[in-house]
Amino acid sequence: MHAAQPPVPVHGTKTRPCTRLTYPCSSLRCPLLLHRFTGAFVIFMGSITNLPFVVARRHPYNIEAPLIDYVFLSLVTPPLLAGVRLGVFVNKISPNWAIAFMLVRT
Repeated sequence: MHAAQPPVPVHGTKTRPCTRLTYPCSSLRCPLLLHRFTGAFVIFMGSITNLPFVVARRHPYNIEAPLIDYVFLSLVTPPLLAGVRLGVFVNKISPNWAIAFMLVRT
């Protein structure tokens, strides 16, 4: 067995080390690429874990009322979701310079 030899550069080219980030899962060749979704999964599980604690809390001034106003939440959620959908659509059809201009403008 011979030791692995470094690649020989072609005349006029330079070899450079791999600058790509490696993840533990990438060496296993996971078919679903789970390492890309771990951040979102951690945030999701943290919010699910926190949900029972928030639902059980009561309003500080009115003990009989819950901390979350569910009537207000039911009124605000549909327009919020419509705005998110519209924003995603505008983001996809807008050029990069227009998005940068809108972000700087606001």
